[in-house]
Order: sequence, then structure tokens, then C-alpha cells
Amino acid sequence: MDTVIEAIVALATLALAGATVWMAREIRTERIESAKERVRGSLRAALMEQLENTRRWYSAKPDRKGDDPEDYRFAQPVMTELSALARDVDLPGDAAAYLMWLIADVRRIWAEYAALLDQVKGTYHGVVEKNEARRIWGLGFDHLQVITGLIAGELRRRDHKADATVVESVRWMLPETWAGGRANTMVAQTTYLAAPRFPADPAFAGCSAAARDQQAAEIAAATQAKLRQHQEDLSRAGL
Repeated sequence: MDTVIEAIVALATLALAGATVWMAREIRTERIESAKERVRGSLRAALMEQLENTRRWYSAKPDRKGDDPEDYRFAQPVMTELSALARDVDLPGDAAAYLMWLIADVRRIWAEYAALLDQVKGTYHGVVEKNEARRIWGLGFDHLQVITGLIAGELRRRDHKADATVVESVRWMLPETWAGGRANTMVAQTTYLAAPRFPADPAFAGCSAAARDQQAAEIAAATQAKLRQHQEDLSRAGL
């Protein structure tokens, strides 16, 4: 009888141990999934914030605005979610370093832009100097697009591809054509502004200077082809 009781107790103990192990695994799995969702939420929040920054900066392009400096100030970038992301999420080291540099340089560019607007406001004629405004605007726009693209790349790297696809569907994420390309600018940023190296992971490759120059060239070529086709259509129609 004692042997039977001991066997029953042993089996019960074994079953309890098995259940404990299973529960521990379930709890660990739930914690891992919960942590993944928190990271995904942080990435999505930063992505939406930077998409909105890029949209507002795009709409403030000097060629689309008049001479009143107050027409430009609404585009000041917001970095709240992005700063939290850089602080709280375990990003690849080179990506974190590059994002930190971009955040600092966007703030520098905005300060330069705001100083230009303040200088204009203090003059008699109050007219924005468009060439200088275009230069500063172009740098800021490029940085904001790269920031947004890097966040989307991190989402893809973590297998949240559906979250990242939003950057492919909006006009203001298309890169501008740069005279001479972006390579010289990258060298200057590295030399004079302490820019770190671009992130090495293939998930970020689409944001590199070379990739963005290639995409901008393809967009320009496609636009020229459409214009030529339109002119040919008008010519055939006798217009």
C-alpha cells in the first residue's frame, strides 16, 4: 500500500513539475511577445512622428512658399518619439549612433533655418532669400527622409514589414535630385560634422546616399520620359 501511495505521490510531483515548467515557459513567451510589441509600438510611434515631420517639411519647400518668413515656421521638426526610441529601444549600435547624429544635425539645421527667418523678419523688405533657404531646406528634408527610412528599415529588420510599407506610398518620401549627388555631402558631414558611418545592416541599404541618388535619378528620368511623351502626343495632335 505504501508503495502505491509513494508511486502516486511521485507521479503527482512529476506532473506538478511538468506543469510548473510549462507555465514558466508560457510566462517567458508572453513576456518576450509583450516586449516585442512594446518595441514595435515605439518604432511605429517614431515612424508616424517622422512621417509627419517629413510631410510638413516637404510642404514648406521654398519654391512652394512666398516671401513671408512666418510661412515657414510651422515645419519645425518634433523629435519626442524619436528621442524616446533612441533611448529605450535596443537598436544596432551603428544605427543608434547614426540616428543620434541625425537628430542633433536636424536640430542644428532648424536653428540655422530659424536664424535665417529671424534675420529676414528684421529687415525692411522682409523677403526670404530663396537660394539660401533652398540649401538649408534640402539638407533638412534629406535628413528627415533618412531618419524615417531608417525607422522603417528597423521595422523590416524585426519582421514588421507591414508597418514599414507606409513609407513607400507617400509622395514626400521620394528623394530630391542633388546636383553632384550626395557623396560629396556625406564626405563633408563625416569630415566637418563628425557624422558616424552609415548603418551596415542590409535592412537600411535603401536609405544610403548611393541608393537615394539612384532613386532620385530614376524618378527624374521617368518624369522626363513622361514630358517627352506628352510633347509628342501634342505634336501628333497638331497642337
